[in-house]
Amino acid sequence: MTFKYILPIDTKTISLEMIGGKGKSLAKMASAGMSVPSGFYLTTSAYKDFVKVNNLQETIINHAKPEIVGKTISFESASKQIYELIKGVELSDEIVNEIKQAYGALNGQDPAVAVRSSANAEDLPNLSFAGQQDTYLNVCGEEALISAIRDCWASLWTPRAISYRHQMGIKQETVAMAVVVQIMVPSDVSGILFTANPVNGERSEIIINSSFGLGEAVVGGQVTPDTFVVDRKTLTIKESIIGPKAQKIISSDKQGTILQDVSEHERNQLSLSEKSLKELTSVALNIEQKFEGVPQDIEWAISNGKLWLLQSRPITNLPPQPIEVVWEPIPPAQILARRQIVENIPDPVCPLFEELYLTKGLETPAKGQIRKSFFVGGGPMFVTVNGFAYQRFDFQQVVTVQKEIDKATTEKEKEDTIARIWKEWDDLYAQMIKKTNPTMEQHDLDLFLAELSSEDLKVYDDWAERADIKDIAHAVTMPESKNPTYTAFNKTQVNENQIKGWKEK
Repeated sequence: MTFKYILPIDTKTISLEMIGGKGKSLAKMASAGMSVPSGFYLTTSAYKDFVKVNNLQETIINHAKPEIVGKTISFESASKQIYELIKGVELSDEIVNEIKQAYGALNGQDPAVAVRSSANAEDLPNLSFAGQQDTYLNVCGEEALISAIRDCWASLWTPRAISYRHQMGIKQETVAMAVVVQIMVPSDVSGILFTANPVNGERSEIIINSSFGLGEAVVGGQVTPDTFVVDRKTLTIKESIIGPKAQKIISSDKQGTILQDVSEHERNQLSLSEKSLKELTSVALNIEQKFEGVPQDIEWAISNGKLWLLQSRPITNLPPQPIEVVWEPIPPAQILARRQIVENIPDPVCPLFEELYLTKGLETPAKGQIRKSFFVGGGPMFVTVNGFAYQRFDFQQVVTVQKEIDKATTEKEKEDTIARIWKEWDDLYAQMIKKTNPTMEQHDLDLFLAELSSEDLKVYDDWAERADIKDIAHAVTMPESKNPTYTAFNKTQVNENQIKGWKEK
């Protein structure tokens, strides 16, 4: 039989204007052979003819205007008037007969169905109409179905829906409502799956929220569901978080749904097995492919072990993919420190500064010639990581020491290795100091004494004799400080040689 207002759930007429946003996505999945509950679409033509036959359009549009209530824009009164208008007139016999025939063709006597709104403005790019129109679950019988369909039509004019279209510049006279009617899935577990992380935009993660019972509890935020983070590439579970799941929504014995407490035992159990997660994520990636690779927000349900797909739409307001930041030295650099001149460069540097100053200018002190590298693998003393300047510390001795430390297999072994190396360094430094310092310290003492007046010199001699210090040159010229900078650069000969080198270059 040919219908004027009815299309099958797997229709090839995948038109937003005919079956709305929800219907379009379901038709695309169903026609591709995916597990979509059986049912039919009541097209937007039925709504348009209903409005036209009853001369409602002009009145609806006149009502659908904002009013100021308490200094804010409100559509509450408009919505109420339009709702009463739509509920106050009957559907034509032609529409009613087609609904009854399509419903009667479904399996069973007065089968329970889900009746979902599907507007022709839904799920457009960069727009989100989620939760603005109504859904009716566990609807049984012809009269209940017809009433639910009329309620869906009226929900095209909820305050939220009118307000959102007003804000987004969508003309009220262009909208129409299709209705999706599907066999009710008595879900054991249901929820939402995002093929990208909706919080941080990470495309390599699939996020799943699941709970017991019907999915409306998860979608409507009535429960805190379980959360799973799955690696998109390997489909392995990266993280599982057990939600309280204190209640669940189930079908009532007659019409509609009821809220039921979840047992203490179930609350502490994950609602999805690893096998179910793998199937769900595999199917979700297939759905995303069908929707041109656009990250999807998918509603799903599992009943008696079978997975059913209830809806798929683009994730709205998805953040950009996070930039992967790796804080590792770029070879040949191995060991870096924020010290010396880079301590005066706290912020990231621009590429021009990095090239002209850090890696070229500071490496070219002598007549335009780049100096010989001090480091393992060669290269400049200063480099950048993610724009921040660092000084390299991969001197041969430091690299050798680091390799020794890396060989340690326990924390105790590592601590012992570091202690041993520090002692070796201290001993070596002490030997070097013992060999070179006396001459330089005596040189500095002679310079000091040469500048004293005869009177001051006599005072010094008297003090030196009374002090009875074994190494007077060291005592006078070496600062008493634990700061290695003061003790490392206080010898005149060392500093003169460095300054002389700069002048010559």
